[in-house]
Amino acid sequence: MNIMLGFTLVACIGIVALACCYRINRNDPDFFRSLGSIFKRQKIEYVRPFSVAVRDYERRRFTPSFSLTVGGRSPHDLARAVWPVAHDYARVCMVCGFKTSPEVQRIDFVQIATSDLGLSVGNSSWSTLNDEFCLRWSKENLSGQEIGLCESEDALQLRLQYRDQPVEQCIGFAMKPIITGGNYPMAFWIGRGLSGRRFLTARTLVPYMIHSHSLIFRLREVSTMSVQ
Repeated sequence: MNIMLGFTLVACIGIVALACCYRINRNDPDFFRSLGSIFKRQKIEYVRPFSVAVRDYERRRFTPSFSLTVGGRSPHDLARAVWPVAHDYARVCMVCGFKTSPEVQRIDFVQIATSDLGLSVGNSSWSTLNDEFCLRWSKENLSGQEIGLCESEDALQLRLQYRDQPVEQCIGFAMKPIITGGNYPMAFWIGRGLSGRRFLTARTLVPYMIHSHSLIFRLREVSTMSVQ
């Protein structure tokens, strides 16, 4: 009985509502059309400019964290210079997949927080860091600049030239992994211990997750036309 009364009440309310809408539309045919245009106009005026403003604010220019001279040395000579401060894993990487550029050039580098890249420490895969990711992130976030993956020699060059690195700082390089003899992908890190001793190390990218709160990228200037 109570269920029947409930259905009857809902039906009556629906009939009254339809009658009211019919009467309003008969007296003012443009009422519902104007009401819809109000919501549409509010969406354009408030939502869209806010999105544009945020996007413009996020585009930025980096000041290079480091400027290094790279290239011009053979892998053997560069590895020999870094060998005394290299940990065992770093030495393995230098033996397995280490290359240098024959051309001497000045390269800018920038250190970017992992969170600013839209990545999560311990959850994002290292395979995310590829050339396509760098290009897309640069177009969406930078103005007249572009980040790129580091070459394997960059870590060794930075280790040699970054003499005033703060104590207890350890930073990783966004680079294509070096595959060691055990088929393990590895990447370079540089740091400075409590004793003040500077070192070069390498970490196994297993289970292929990013586990650094900041990473080093190459940074270069590009024309504004090429980033449109």
